[in-house]
Amino acid sequence: MVEGAFPTDNSDARTPVDVAVSVYEGGIPLFSANAEMSIQGQSSATDNKKGYKFKFTNPTTGNKLLIKIGDWLPTNKWTLKGYAVDRTLVRDTISAALWRNIRRTAPFPDNLIAPKHVWDSLQSNDLSMNASALFSTDGFPVEVWQQDGTFFGLFVWRTSADIPDFLLDEDNRNHIQIQPQHAGFIWDHAFTGTDWVVASPKIKKYTDQMDISKAAPDVQAAGARFIQWCMDVRAGNVDMRATYPYYINLQSWLDYILFCEVAGSEDSRQNNFNMTTWDGMIWHQCAYDMDETWGIMFDTTVETSAPENCGFIMNQNTQSYWAGTNFFQMFYTYFLPELRARWAGLRNAGTISYERIAKLVKQQADFIDPVMMEQDLAIWPPNGSDVVDYGAPGRNYYTFILDWANRRIAWIDAQWGYSGA
Repeated sequence: MVEGAFPTDNSDARTPVDVAVSVYEGGIPLFSANAEMSIQGQSSATDNKKGYKFKFTNPTTGNKLLIKIGDWLPTNKWTLKGYAVDRTLVRDTISAALWRNIRRTAPFPDNLIAPKHVWDSLQSNDLSMNASALFSTDGFPVEVWQQDGTFFGLFVWRTSADIPDFLLDEDNRNHIQIQPQHAGFIWDHAFTGTDWVVASPKIKKYTDQMDISKAAPDVQAAGARFIQWCMDVRAGNVDMRATYPYYINLQSWLDYILFCEVAGSEDSRQNNFNMTTWDGMIWHQCAYDMDETWGIMFDTTVETSAPENCGFIMNQNTQSYWAGTNFFQMFYTYFLPELRARWAGLRNAGTISYERIAKLVKQQADFIDPVMMEQDLAIWPPNGSDVVDYGAPGRNYYTFILDWANRRIAWIDAQWGYSGA
């Protein structure tokens, strides 16, 4: 329940408003707090059903208020995601969960997601009691009400991908995390901070997508070193197989690519990922912001986004969304045997299976009262960019996701000759 006027500023400034928030489980009050509330998101900031960001403070002292929910790490930053393009509200959450499942089935120590030396460095502080670090996001559907008793809509209460969830120390200059921002040509030219948002390390007077060459020359150098290698690989100037150990954690990149393939996460090649290094040298991929998945693809039709029509680069009958001037396609050239072997391993273990994905979908869908979903759709009818998700009857329904996932897995199996353990 939110008491106060909702924010309206969707400019780059995103001016917050002061509100009071009370959180309930059913009719049981859990906590109340003050918060700064602002509009959240990139292109979604112009949708009719927006996302919102909260920074909570203690109503008595005014100090920052850390909130811990379940096994999530405590934080004062929380997000309400409206998911205007995915009105089922489940795609982002199930995708992040699947990505973590894939990563955590890698051989030790890659199943730790962060390098082992990062975990080891925490031993003296808290005995590494950060096992619930998400390295992405997690969430669950909630009903949002205004103080006067007006139902505002269904949203997802989601973690904010805060740097503690990546075991990052913003004061450590080698702990670098960057996210591309609608930068379609990041693989085609030298690194520039204007293509990226830097989440870590801390940069004085930093604003998103600013030129960091003078403000943070060390971060600039780390990004430049990596992107130059990417361009050299694509130009054929260096041997990717011989040089990759000096630039990437291969397991991380293979797992990320396979996740994106099975989920159809088209927006994750140039926009929605958190590229992370804990030593300034070796880069890992972390999946992020995945509501355009499982059949939702921007600027496509139901036919072109079908699970059989948006696939691998080596399939002559389809056009992969990894194709074109894109570094990801190099993995199909240099590491195709590893990709195929890893796919078979994930299928044999059941980590990627229709049953596993259906279970994740049901876990999220079970939170939602169908009556409230009906009211949500009445309050926030499809409008503007929302229509990306409404190409045909059933396009947005849970059954559509399940059918798409089932067909997608079968299609990938067929491409790589997988027929079971």
